[in-house]
Amino acid sequence: MKDESSVKHGGLAARVAAIAKKNTHKLKTEKSKQQSLAAALQREQEQQIPNTPPQIPLQLPLFPQDKSAMPHKWTRSSLFMSVAAGGKSNLSRPKYVKTRLASRNDLTLFYTGEQLDMADNDVFLHAIRLAQGQAAGAPIYFVRSQFLEAIGRTTGTSGYKWLKDSLQRLASATLFIENADGDGKMFRLIKELSWKRQNEEFWLSLDSEIVQFFGKHELAHIDFQARLELRAPLAKWLQNYASGHRSGDWHHVSVENLRVWSGSGEMRNFMGKGRGLPKALEELVATNIIEEYEFYETKTLGRYEKMVKWWRPSDFGKWLRNYTLAQPAGWYQVDVDELLSLSQYRTLKSFLAVGRGLRKALSELEKSLIIDQSEIYYETTEDNNKLLRVRWLKLDR
Repeated sequence: MKDESSVKHGGLAARVAAIAKKNTHKLKTEKSKQQSLAAALQREQEQQIPNTPPQIPLQLPLFPQDKSAMPHKWTRSSLFMSVAAGGKSNLSRPKYVKTRLASRNDLTLFYTGEQLDMADNDVFLHAIRLAQGQAAGAPIYFVRSQFLEAIGRTTGTSGYKWLKDSLQRLASATLFIENADGDGKMFRLIKELSWKRQNEEFWLSLDSEIVQFFGKHELAHIDFQARLELRAPLAKWLQNYASGHRSGDWHHVSVENLRVWSGSGEMRNFMGKGRGLPKALEELVATNIIEEYEFYETKTLGRYEKMVKWWRPSDFGKWLRNYTLAQPAGWYQVDVDELLSLSQYRTLKSFLAVGRGLRKALSELEKSLIIDQSEIYYETTEDNNKLLRVRWLKLDR
């Protein structure tokens, strides 16, 4: 006869085995349900999106030859200030912590980092040139000496140290930007920076977030060759600013806004004869970034405000202006095909499009009072062929 303990032990083992069998069956059932649910969900997704296109990585756009670029709104702010280029040591540079920078009302910009000057802007603009057409955030390899030569600075130990310091300032800069709708973004100008002196291996990568600010129709294309001829920091700031506005037209702006947005000092120095704004504008004229400028006053709400206006020609407009100024006063005519061959336009249709090419250049010259009565017309030749020509009256200035 079995004792009572063995009977109890046998009964307990049977119950444990039954529970384990039941749990195993339950787990198998749940697993089967999950697999069926996952398969149904996958079929539903495939039906909804039968051909999902591959994601195209963001990249900086390609710029016109010999040009870099900045977003329009950045050129109208004190992100890069017109203080003496590289004139401050790292110890004496102002440092900001979530400080609001001066800008137009359509941009709210808070900044953390060391003050950036126009020499730092040269470095950033060249980095943007090197990054064009590449995937956002991709490493950009460069040679220090070539980088310095490209921005018009001398090579050597001091130059290399300055470039490293400038890149570190750009890498440590943090921006908080909001638009007029209150939408914002936090990002850095340079995300990563690496250097190895022994094998001359240097690379940087831009913050991939800045690509969204480099939209095709939101960029100021900055002529880098002309920039190398500029000396005054304010002239470089003004080049950025002017490049962000429509070419082939007059631009009007208050002197006070330029002073504030550029991060310049007192008005008496800003407007001082032979320095400040007048000197910077003369540099822009000398390098054909603008053609002419004029100071004037306007009365608003009973107060007089100092204003300045300048004329910024289009690229073909610059060429045609120099071409026309070399002519004596009087009527002049030329074959359109000849002008087309000298321009950067590929087709006659685009060259003659309204608001572009030849028509835009002629309009600019008329607004500048260099020519008058311009006309594009067909002339019948002796062999009864039609020749497309253009003529204008060169004014005596």
